Amino acid sequence: MENTQIPIWKQVNFVKLWLSQTFNALAHILLQVVVMVQVYKMTNSIVGSASVLAIMSLSLFISGLIASKIIDRYSMKNIIHFAGWARAFLSALIGYFLTIETYVGLIGLFGAIIINSFINAWYNPARFALLPLIVSNDQYVKANGTLVMIQQMLMAAGWALGGILIAFVWFPYIILIICLAYISSGITVYFIKLDEKENKDQSQENKVPAWIEVWRIPVVRSITIMETIEGFSNAIWTSALLLAFATVILDAGEEWWGFLNASYFLGAIIGSFIVTFNARTFSNSID
Repeated sequence: MENTQIPIWKQVNFVKLWLSQTFNALAHILLQVVVMVQVYKMTNSIVGSASVLAIMSLSLFISGLIASKIIDRYSMKNIIHFAGWARAFLSALIGYFLTIETYVGLIGLFGAIIINSFINAWYNPARFALLPLIVSNDQYVKANGTLVMIQQMLMAAGWALGGILIAFVWFPYIILIICLAYISSGITVYFIKLDEKENKDQSQENKVPAWIEVWRIPVVRSITIMETIEGFSNAIWTSALLLAFATVILDAGEEWWGFLNASYFLGAIIGSFIVTFNARTFSNSID
């Protein structure tokens, strides 16, 4: 763990983790945008495009229940490194299936999406578990709030950028950008320097399956249920219906769909700013 007196932006390990999350967030959003738009064009169906994020959300939820076991068994750095390369390969596979406008192509596409989302669920838990090993306890809330704030900003920018790119750039080129971003995410975190003993001790702390912990703690259970319902609602409303609304009702391009989605995250960005700049208050409340 680096010196607690050093500002987080001057700590090399924190910057590497931030870069990894930046590449990961951009790749994830761009992949969602590309797949949803292409599936909508292939099927001309709101249900078809809505099913993309619905399947992603379900796969993330199921994989998240066993993510703690994966993190306990393997190095967090290796998990994120592997996830980056694996998702790069799967993104290329998704791009290939998007060129096959048949039912076989759709089946292969959704299969690749399920596997991609399943692996993607390991990233955030590993990132959360890695952060306390990089920054001090006094800096944790500020560091985490900063990462969350930046992630929300990237999600807003990613939807807007994705909408513009999909409107003017041939989608295989966007798939290439996604693959490179995932690879960069994995490589960047691989070079984080950790105390191996501290890393080992951290991995031994929790041996209870995540789904048992989620159901045992009322607050966590309620938040998990709320987030799950919200995730499926967003998959249908924020993405699929807005895509149809922008292209059919407004007769606008996909870039306006991206702008509409980006506006959704402005509130999350404001909330992240509040947490980041009031880190001490929130730390005292948690303690």
